[in-house]
Amino acid sequence: MSNGELVEVTVQGEKEQAIILTRLEVIVKQRSKKNGDVMGVGFGCGAALPPRRYQLDLDAPVPKFKLVKQDPDSGEDVVEAVNFPYKVSSAEPEYLALESFTEGYTVWKAKLHWVMDGKTGYTEINDHGKNFVTFKNYPEDYWFSTNSMELSETE
Repeated sequence: MSNGELVEVTVQGEKEQAIILTRLEVIVKQRSKKNGDVMGVGFGCGAALPPRRYQLDLDAPVPKFKLVKQDPDSGEDVVEAVNFPYKVSSAEPEYLALESFTEGYTVWKAKLHWVMDGKTGYTEINDHGKNFVTFKNYPEDYWFSTNSMELSETE
């Protein structure tokens, strides 16, 4: 994903019993500079639940998720900008929108820490078992259309 694209996570308990989400942690697996060509791919997604939006500077010596308190487009304060802890259950889900940035190419994943019944643990946030990859918004060398399923060179 290029800079500024979102990893969207919905967290919901299986029962009505509350689970307390205590923190979000990033694990950087690899960092490097741009290497090779860049391809753009069209995408789209949406959700009815307002997100808890976090930004992640992957170039920081110790990257950490930072709660976004203003809408990046309008500059208005975000009403839902409340930091951890959060309570979730089957009736009270949370929607996290994780936005990452880098000047190069970074491979990463996250851990969502929680407490339930006095027990602590974490759930790994990844891309179906694979790490996330974030890269700087370089001008694309190629464009892949998900409508026509064709790859074309940009001009």
